[in-house]
Amino acid sequence: MRLFIFIIAFFAIPITIFAQQTIHRIKVTKKPQKAEVLSPASSNEVFKVVEVMPRLDIEKCKDKMTEKERENCSKVEMQNFVQTNIRYPDAAKKINLQGKVFVSFVIKADATMADFQIVRDIGGGCGVEALRVVKLLGEKYRWIAGSSRGKAVDVLYNFPVSFGLK
Repeated sequence: MRLFIFIIAFFAIPITIFAQQTIHRIKVTKKPQKAEVLSPASSNEVFKVVEVMPRLDIEKCKDKMTEKERENCSKVEMQNFVQTNIRYPDAAKKINLQGKVFVSFVIKADATMADFQIVRDIGGGCGVEALRVVKLLGEKYRWIAGSSRGKAVDVLYNFPVSFGLK
């Protein structure tokens, strides 16, 4: 008798469990996807990296062959301008303060500079002086705006200014 109950329990219980499960089959059809249309950049969108980065409009950089060479030439000229126009703050000299200050600004699609910020400051008035010189750079030189997909866009530009005593 026990064997009979065991056989019934062994076979009957799983059958009732499986019998209660129903399988639903759903037919899925793929619809053809439409090509994604990219909208132009909105007026308040600021890019960090673009196809053509903004650069200074300097005559000696125009004769360079590639865009990368023109961009590098512009960076060298920016560094030279900062080195010749920076004034080491007296407070920083007194405590022998050295290091890098990072200033960020936006080169707008109309090639103007805006939204100046000191991103990293070492103190002693160095951040304020770096900001002054970067603003002076924008007054002295014109910019060529950065572009993405052939359109001029706003680009965030981070610029390091090094302070060191000799």
